[in-house]
Amino acid sequence: MWPIPVSIEFQLPGTYDAWRMAHLEGVQNGLVLWIAALVMPIIPIGIVGSRRLAWAFIITAWANAIASIIDPLFPESRGLNFGGPLTNSIAYLLFVVGIVAVMAATAVIAWRCLRRQEE
Repeated sequence: MWPIPVSIEFQLPGTYDAWRMAHLEGVQNGLVLWIAALVMPIIPIGIVGSRRLAWAFIITAWANAIASIIDPLFPESRGLNFGGPLTNSIAYLLFVVGIVAVMAATAVIAWRCLRRQEE
């Protein structure tokens, strides 16, 4: 535990690969959200629409991050399908919420940008 000069022996639950994927998914979500925040000022949308997009991105970020952490903490909880242990179903539903939110935000952005070009 740098810079603390002591060592604490502790084994986290889950596998190394599960923790690596949880961190990777968080980094990828964060990168995409930074890009979205960068382009939001040039999207032709009003204040109310910007707030809704921001909430869609916030919901996406938290749902995906929490669902990604469930896998290394609980065995057999990847969230790839509904069923199995309760924690697997929770992870799956969180991923679905995140996917629906980001798809809705993408559709709104595309619709507003294409509508702007028609005018």
